[in-house]
Amino acid sequence: MKFTGGGTRNDQFASHGDWVIIAVTDTGPGIPSEEISTLFQNTVVAPIWRIRRVGLGLFIAKTLIEAHGGRIEVDSTIGQGTRFSVFLPVASNVGEDEAVV
Repeated sequence: MKFTGGGTRNDQFASHGDWVIIAVTDTGPGIPSEEISTLFQNTVVAPIWRIRRVGLGLFIAKTLIEAHGGRIEVDSTIGQGTRFSVFLPVASNVGEDEAVV
């Protein structure tokens, strides 16, 4: 996988009250705390991966998640891995004739 440094990834899906939670955890190198605040900018250079890389993926993900009333959180420990958690509100106003995919 791209940023796990040969580690593993675990995906989890759950619901809690009015929220659907999607969590992606890896056992990669981790992200330094001073870099976490820049991860969701529309351009980011990620020196932890030893590649000068400009990316929009996390910026786009955060924008879409927030547009749907949700939020994304990051928890990372150097040498142990990173966990991205996405919280999305459960749709409560879906009519009987509307399909939910």
